[in-house]
Amino acid sequence: VSITITLPDNVVPKTYYKYGKTPTNQTDHWYAFLYNGEIGAEISGNVITLHFKDGDTGDDILAPDAMIVDLGGPGFDAVNSDNGDQVSGSGGGGGCFINLLR
Repeated sequence: VSITITLPDNVVPKTYYKYGKTPTNQTDHWYAFLYNGEIGAEISGNVITLHFKDGDTGDDILAPDAMIVDLGGPGFDAVNSDNGDQVSGSGGGGGCFINLLR
């Protein structure tokens, strides 16, 4: 199944992150979910197309069950307005945040 997310024109993600188990790591963790020709997130400007396969990487339930469970979201460069709008590195309050959309 494919799902398209259209963000505002000036909102351009760099990646798409997922949280959960993968076939190669059964511990919940954050991972980049980028398109590999079959599954993953394709990003074109402000449009994200998510490609899922039931029970595979990207589906939080790693067994075919006729449902896709997705806990994830787009990733952006962190911008620090106190640093001349330069991208911040890790540590020292690099602008990381997590938001949940239901």
